[in-house]
Amino acid sequence: MTRDIKKIIKQMTLEEKAGLCSGLDAWRTKPVERLGIPSIMMTDGPMG
Repeated sequence: MTRDIKKIIKQMTLEEKAGLCSGLDAWRTKPVERLGIPSIMMTDGPMG
């Protein structure tokens, strides 16, 4: 499935965009369920 990123971003509210930048917690992004954007878990290795 191909998604048009610019189209999705235009549909996002300012609060949703900020949520992607600030995150759900220290390790996960905040999902935007209404647009089908899941939470993503990120980690950092010992070397940065």
